[in-house]
Amino acid sequence: MINRFKTYIQSGFSYSAIELVSSEKEEFFFLEVSRGKDDIAIKKEKEFTGFKNLENELIKNSPLYLVYNTESVLTKVVDVDNLNKGNTETLIQKTFPNLNLNNFYYQVVFQAKRALVSIVKKDSVDEVINSLKSMKINLAGFSIGVSSINSVIEYFKENQMQTSHLKLGVEDGFMKNVFLEPMDDYNDKIVLNGLEVRGKYLLCFSKIIDSLSSENNITNFKNYGDNLLAEFRQGRLFSIGVKASLLLILSVLLINFLVFNHYFKKAEQLKELSDVNDANKQKLTLLKSKVEAKEKRVEAILSSVNSRTSYILDDIASTIPETLLLNGIQFQPLLKGIRPTKHIELDKNVVLVKGVSYDSDAFSQWIDVLERRKWVNGVETLDYDYNDTKSSVFTVKIGVNE
Repeated sequence: MINRFKTYIQSGFSYSAIELVSSEKEEFFFLEVSRGKDDIAIKKEKEFTGFKNLENELIKNSPLYLVYNTESVLTKVVDVDNLNKGNTETLIQKTFPNLNLNNFYYQVVFQAKRALVSIVKKDSVDEVINSLKSMKINLAGFSIGVSSINSVIEYFKENQMQTSHLKLGVEDGFMKNVFLEPMDDYNDKIVLNGLEVRGKYLLCFSKIIDSLSSENNITNFKNYGDNLLAEFRQGRLFSIGVKASLLLILSVLLINFLVFNHYFKKAEQLKELSDVNDANKQKLTLLKSKVEAKEKRVEAILSSVNSRTSYILDDIASTIPETLLLNGIQFQPLLKGIRPTKHIELDKNVVLVKGVSYDSDAFSQWIDVLERRKWVNGVETLDYDYNDTKSSVFTVKIGVNE
């Protein structure tokens, strides 16, 4: 897991390579592969003319490698001994006499008793790399000629293989010869450890494998290649850092928004509740003041009514003869029963007296006495029924002056 994360940071899991076969026409082959946990899969194969067509095919911030394999590249397979292996420049001078190494890039791949030597003018390669840089396309590395083929040659089963415009001779897993030959069938496929690769994309594939396996090729542009790789990784790291920073900022802003929104809603709810409570408090205060005012008025009224009622009841009691027995006295009795949704209706200024009379004459005299009272407005006998031979039940309504 740590290694995969490190790989993702440094290069990602998609790799691309281009083989430039003509610098004048800018003709090249493009290959893209993806790297899984235990395998590699080819994702895209295309042939282009003009670097401007390359931009739309590249995955941003994924490594791109250049195989510079134009007609200006010279490649030879030469026999070597242990002495030549230790002195690369001597080997190159022997292979290409009178060569000024200050003006050329070289790449040497040693295989047993043979060496694959490729050279090309520096100006030619630098021009292509600078042209790509001007289009914001940064290479992760490059190779010249067919040098990168060394990374996959051990998987060849045939004695020869065809690339974009070269035929390679193979003997016992080592390079035997290289010579120019146009490709007759561009659809010829080469099987490399179970993976089919078309011949014209073989060098692109080999360069990608070479970058993953870190084959030890001898060149005079190692520092240049290392700088290209460092620049690519810095650009990728910067891009990942920017994206991660933006993602972090957006995440923080989102969390902040969600938290703020949550507490804002809570605050709004509390404010609304506070406003409702304030409104209810004002209503309660107003109602309380109204109730208190009404209570005071009721108390005042009751105070006067109670004193007047007491006077009337006391006066009635003082007039009752011994032959009358009262069962009840109601001051301002109810006209109707009490109902929750209806007003209470009273028979105002009325005193209702109920009782038992044992002497009809005394009852009549009592009525006369009541009618002469100043506070009495009138006396009406509502009921006088015989209870038995000695008593009668009565109900008297006494009107009271206001």
